[in-house]
Amino acid sequence: MVLPFSPSLLGVIGKKKIFSREYITSASYNSGGAAHTFNGVNIGSPASDRLVAVCAIYAWNQNTNFTTISIGGVDGDIVGQNDGSNVGMAIAYRRVTGSITTADIVVNYSGTPARSEIHVFRISGQTSDVPYDFHFPAGGGASNRSATLDLPAKGGLIAAAYDAGSGSWTNATEDAQLSESSCASSVSDTLQSGLTVTCSGNVRAIGAVSWA
Repeated sequence: MVLPFSPSLLGVIGKKKIFSREYITSASYNSGGAAHTFNGVNIGSPASDRLVAVCAIYAWNQNTNFTTISIGGVDGDIVGQNDGSNVGMAIAYRRVTGSITTADIVVNYSGTPARSEIHVFRISGQTSDVPYDFHFPAGGGASNRSATLDLPAKGGLIAAAYDAGSGSWTNATEDAQLSESSCASSVSDTLQSGLTVTCSGNVRAIGAVSWA
């Protein structure tokens, strides 16, 4: 017996979410202080499930922590952070709904680093806003450094590192390079368990986050 085709089924299939990660922009702040404000940053096109993820890096202040990273006036969730030899990095995100395409991003510190940089990604089509996996290994002196995490099937990851402007990436595609840091990302059709993402060069801190 052949059952009749249901148009409603086509509607369900047509609405299946497809994961997307999009590098948007990077910016530098060189004035020092405990709060670094990046005004009118491009956060990508609107979507009901848009996540804005910010990779933040600071340079030249010992024993400094990221206290908050706000996106459009609302504190993002800081997934993790680390430091290494007077530099550090963190990744934060939050869902940003509505029609806005720019937002102020403010990075607050427990200390007063000389400068900082940000890399901004737009994520959509995720099954959950909560990251699938992440890794922020301890930093240190200049060396090749890696973050190891699970990359889910039909998902993606973003990563960033302090690399003194000279890093190269393995198992992720570099999206941007600034004078102090770079960022990279990747997607996969299949589950990549224990994927090692490496930034080679004068790397002092690295971190990575994946979403399904």
